[in-house]
Amino acid sequence: MAAAPPSTKPPGPRGRWISGNLREFQADRLGFLTECARTYGDVVALRLGPRPFLVGSHPDLVEQVLVTDNRRYIKHFALRMSRTTLGDGLLTSEGEFWRRQRKLAQPAFHRDRVAGYAGEMVRLTEAMLAGWADGQARDAQEDMMRLTLEI
Repeated sequence: MAAAPPSTKPPGPRGRWISGNLREFQADRLGFLTECARTYGDVVALRLGPRPFLVGSHPDLVEQVLVTDNRRYIKHFALRMSRTTLGDGLLTSEGEFWRRQRKLAQPAFHRDRVAGYAGEMVRLTEAMLAGWADGQARDAQEDMMRLTLEI
C-alpha cells in the first residue's frame, strides 16, 4: 500500500469546528500571531470563521508578497470595501494605480531619508515610553498608532 502524499498545507493551530481560530485572534491579535510564528514557523495556516488564511511572518516572505510578486495578490475584501472611508491611498489601492502611488511615495522611504528621521523617531519613542509606568496595562495597538502618526 502506498503512503499518502505529504500535506502541502503549512502547519498551524487546529482551531474550533465552526469558528476556527477566531476567538484566540480576537482576544489578542498580536500575541496570537506571534505565538503562531514561534510554534509553527514562517508560514502558518489558520482559519478565522469560515475563511482560511496563510500568515507569512518572515521578512523575505513579506517582501515577496508586497514587492516582488505583488501582482499575484489582492487586498482583503474588508480593506477594499473601506475605500469610501479611507480613500484611494496605498493602503486600499491596487494594480497600476497602486504602483504609481508607490513610486511617488518611495523617495520619502529611501534609506538615507529614513536615517535622517531616526533621531526624531527615537525622541518621540522615548517621550512615549516616559509616560508608561511599570506594571501598567497598555493598548499596544493604540500606542503604536499614535506614535506612528506623530512620527
